[in-house]
Amino acid sequence: MPCRTRTRCRSWRAANVEGKGAVGLPDLVKATLRMRPDRVVVGECRGEEVADLLRALNSGHRGSFTTVHADSVSRVPGRLIALGLLAGLEPRATAMLADGAFDVLLHLERGSQCRRIAQIGMVQCVDGRLCGRVVAQWSGTGDAVAGEAWSDFVAQWKERGSGGGA
Repeated sequence: MPCRTRTRCRSWRAANVEGKGAVGLPDLVKATLRMRPDRVVVGECRGEEVADLLRALNSGHRGSFTTVHADSVSRVPGRLIALGLLAGLEPRATAMLADGAFDVLLHLERGSQCRRIAQIGMVQCVDGRLCGRVVAQWSGTGDAVAGEAWSDFVAQWKERGSGGGA
């Protein structure tokens, strides 16, 4: 992402030959939050930075996003829980933070020509357990198929659009 006048780009740095000077993603997320940004974008969440990112997404940084590698929408919760464990978060704490952090999940698949959206989903905490619900999916050859959760998903987006959401 090219830097713009009101954009501050940060990147990690490996340690030098003396083992000093490393700047990891958790450090970058914390430093970014100190700048009181409107948006937080983490290119790929793959370690302990998930804890700081989840806290940021629950503290008013709307429109923020990240990528997480998972095989499907239903596998995202397990991936978040595993990343949370790396950060020292209990699974229930990760579930509660993730429930309020993500408005939508987009699962991409690599096709022969390009990547495409294969699933749209949402993450929810049910009885302290994190679940990923597919609300729509595409096979890549036909029309999209809306799932049972589609009406709940649309209602949540309408509520947010009218100012009723967090």
